[in-house]
Amino acid sequence: MSAYKFKIWFEDNDEIVREIEIKSTQTFEDFHFIILNSIGFDTVHAASFFISDDYWRQGDEVAKKVDENENLKRKRKNLPLIKQMNKCKLMELVEDPHQKFIYIYDPKVQWTLLVELIKISKEEVAVKYPRIV
Repeated sequence: MSAYKFKIWFEDNDEIVREIEIKSTQTFEDFHFIILNSIGFDTVHAASFFISDDYWRQGDEVAKKVDENENLKRKRKNLPLIKQMNKCKLMELVEDPHQKFIYIYDPKVQWTLLVELIKISKEEVAVKYPRIV
């Protein structure tokens, strides 16, 4: 199996940087919790990952909580469905060796972090993932 190493920083402050390693088979929820732990945020607010292009434009969403009515509306309009963090594995959405995501925590305050895949390596048996590097 593969392990992904991501660089994570605040959109408006690139001096605060974290690097996190996580298995490709782990979920976006696992990723969400290790990001919160690395920054020191609580776990009470909503959060979403958005697939991003090289210009940091938001694409499809992976959310902590998914409104099924919203997904029904999106399905009728042939729009991409919102995926749920605890059901979506990282490897399902990593399509580029430099894959980018935008992570937004607490939609009211809009803490925005930029997430970029910087390395893909073989999973180490002795390592407990996810981990802050």
